[in-house]
Amino acid sequence: MNFAWRIGLAGALIWALGAVETTWAQGRGKPPPVRQPPSDRGKGERPPPEVGNKGAKGEPPVLPERDKTEISIIPGDVGKEIVCPFDRSASYRIYAPRAFTEERRWPVIFVVAPGGGSATTFRRYTDGAELNGWLVAVSMQAGKTGKEGREFVDAMIRDVADRAPSDPDRFFLSGIADGAKLALACAAAPKGYRIAGTLISGAADKNLARSGPAALYALCGANSPFRREMVELFDPPGGPLWRMEFFPGGSDGGETEDVALGMAWLHAAVLRSEKADARAPRPGSARERFEKALMERIAQRKTTDIERAYDWAECLTLLNSPDFEKTGVLNPPAAAVALRNDPRVKTYREGRAEFLAFATQALEGGISGPDAVLRAKTLAFRYRDSRLRPLFEGIGQSVAK
Repeated sequence: MNFAWRIGLAGALIWALGAVETTWAQGRGKPPPVRQPPSDRGKGERPPPEVGNKGAKGEPPVLPERDKTEISIIPGDVGKEIVCPFDRSASYRIYAPRAFTEERRWPVIFVVAPGGGSATTFRRYTDGAELNGWLVAVSMQAGKTGKEGREFVDAMIRDVADRAPSDPDRFFLSGIADGAKLALACAAAPKGYRIAGTLISGAADKNLARSGPAALYALCGANSPFRREMVELFDPPGGPLWRMEFFPGGSDGGETEDVALGMAWLHAAVLRSEKADARAPRPGSARERFEKALMERIAQRKTTDIERAYDWAECLTLLNSPDFEKTGVLNPPAAAVALRNDPRVKTYREGRAEFLAFATQALEGGISGPDAVLRAKTLAFRYRDSRLRPLFEGIGQSVAK
């Protein structure tokens, strides 16, 4: 009798728990959340991207409770390797600018590079991370696996969105060499996240990009073996927020300043909407911090390389042109106007336009053979005192091996 009584009591408890669960589900319409988002996420929290195995009936997978301290974010340094909990074959590392604090959300640029999370890869993005105030997350696997790397990129983005103090409205993608095509593929068909802009270097896929990023910045070596496909990507460009820049050399990806300029261009394209009125940004806003950083960089480069100072002023001009993609009108601030009026910058602007026109015509077959070489040498001599000279020389040479 005592044993039967215990069996009956256990059955009653099971029935009672089932009734409570049923009543709760009817009143609420869904089960209680397994974990609560961090308290510093604030309003407007987006659900994590739907990457990985689905739950029952197509629902997103339920993630286990995570300790935020497991994310290795070190101000001014690269943290240790971070393994994605829902796909343990995927991992990444993060560089954080020196000003990093967990008190606010940070933009993130997700990088796919042939060397994975190597020191060389991070060095390319450090200057841009400091100037823009971005986290840099580099996949340890995706850059080495080609098209199969899509799952690694998706897992990395989801994990950063879920566990780091990141801003999902300012997620950017960057790819080098084959990683550039992978970045374009992810931007063209994001899975549960939005990409605000894409920075590629060394390779391209015109078919992917046409349905891809609204803001795109491309870097190409003047005698890169992929220069033709890069030029074709921009003939015509896919939108007013697309920009292409050449650098001397082949497929090395350019200097760190080239990458920093690309990051700044994309950031300006996003932050234009943060203007509080027609005259000034909202005090303390991300846009105000970014504008100050650009002004400091322009002043610095004006004393050492006025052509580079103008390149930075182009980012500042875009930042001050909130309706550019609709009207096609740029609104250069006073600092940019002063640079435009400098005779050396006027020559640089003319030469840059001539270089892009010549590169497009030569690489797409309009000029070839000895005619292209002679024309390149003539233009290189004309702009011999400009940073454009090695670009003309490179575009007239055979591709680098």
